[in-house]
Amino acid sequence: MLRQFIVKFFALYWSIKISKTKYLSFLRCGPIIWSSIAILGFVLVYAESNLPVILASAWMSFCLFVGFIYFDFFPVKWDELDKSQKIQYAKLKPGLLTGAQMEEFLKLTNYE
Repeated sequence: MLRQFIVKFFALYWSIKISKTKYLSFLRCGPIIWSSIAILGFVLVYAESNLPVILASAWMSFCLFVGFIYFDFFPVKWDELDKSQKIQYAKLKPGLLTGAQMEEFLKLTNYE
């Protein structure tokens, strides 16, 4: 369950269609890490005890680890990805795809 959360919210990019042919893409982990930094800053300024600081620091450390280090040790697998992520993965690493994965990619992108 944790692995599914990590792959869904930290692997590859979010892509938002802004026109017929243009997309805005950014790292999936970006908004989570930036909001974690903001929360940690808020907690550091306003917390009266150490517990909120420790919890916010632990959460931010987890997000930074998962966002930048985790996938080096535990790469994503094709079956764990959603449609958007599969398209991105196939474009980034086409040489790693099997025949069945390439067929699925072609179906997803309507290149049949």
